[in-house]
Amino acid sequence: MASNLKFTSPFVSPAHALSFADRYAYADDRAASLAVRDAHDAQSARYAIRAVSEWKAGNRNDWRLTNDASDVWNSWLIARKPSNSASRRFAALVRLGGVGAPIASTILTFLDDRHFTIVDWRTWTALGGNRRTQYSWEDYRRYLLFCTTDAQRLRLDLRTYDKALWVFGGKGAGLRARCRAPSKAAAKMCL
Repeated sequence: MASNLKFTSPFVSPAHALSFADRYAYADDRAASLAVRDAHDAQSARYAIRAVSEWKAGNRNDWRLTNDASDVWNSWLIARKPSNSASRRFAALVRLGGVGAPIASTILTFLDDRHFTIVDWRTWTALGGNRRTQYSWEDYRRYLLFCTTDAQRLRLDLRTYDKALWVFGGKGAGLRARCRAPSKAAAKMCL
């Protein structure tokens, strides 16, 4: 599913990106974030994944019926260990039934928001991609590299950059066209 998409930043300056991040009104992520950081056994890892699923996707289906407790815990141990490669951490989560890249990237972001960011259709379209809900490791790797580089260019932390993308991507293609204006003055139209 890897694409030939060349990502482009919708933000012309740090202030421009911050103007979107400041409008981030997504439901409070603290409960899901705390559940992820506090998971210390199979039961709390299951709870954390469910909390993220409900926060991220509004998914209230009992995905746990398809995942054995030991599989959940083994995947969790791999995902939360910083010395594991990013690809191994990501793969450990997406192998669980009901966990795709948006949920896996959210869990990884809540575990380590300096090195991971959340991918979903809003953030993907904010960078010029077509709306979709499934992403391979290669898609996510390229996306993460672009986001990290662009956040550094804008002197923003990755989580703030992610929030700005989420708001920008949710506003639709018309906003993207206006906000990709050739000058900073013209870009003020989208603030």
